[in-house]
Amino acid sequence: MNIILASSSTYRAAQLSQLGIKPSICPANIDETVLSDESAQATAARLAKQKAKTILDLQKKVYGRREILQIFFLD
Repeated sequence: MNIILASSSTYRAAQLSQLGIKPSICPANIDETVLSDESAQATAARLAKQKAKTILDLQKKVYGRREILQIFFLD
């Protein structure tokens, strides 16, 4: 299974590495501005979904198809 880290965060990459997970680093480069009426949880969920969509769209553009992607949201 290929894990994609849609972030350029070296901290997150290091955390995953400590768990034995070697993700592909593919920053989504989205606008991460917090909306004025949005809770922290809503912001995190919105950004995660937007990053996933961006990566899926990029994959389709590069490979001509979308691979199956499972996204897990942990509370």
